[in-house]
Amino acid sequence: MSKIALEKMELTCWGRMAARHLEQHQPKLLAKLKREGKVEEHLLQVQEETSSLYQSLLREGLQSPEARNQALRELIVLPDLGEYPEGQPDVEV
Repeated sequence: MSKIALEKMELTCWGRMAARHLEQHQPKLLAKLKREGKVEEHLLQVQEETSSLYQSLLREGLQSPEARNQALRELIVLPDLGEYPEGQPDVEV
């Protein structure tokens, strides 16, 4: 399994969760990001978007556990490239 060098990145808990998920469940996407030199850029973007969504959901009245789970489902816990349900495109990076 390919490991991401996290020690050089400024990642929050969202970014670290995204990195772990990428390593464990999205090897094709990880390989693509590494080839393009975009791993850190991707993780920083995902952590920012996840944090923003989480805060927005809290403002809308969701409780913290529900907001956290929804943010994770929408932005971090995703299938690997080529594993999306029929009719849904792969992630653009």
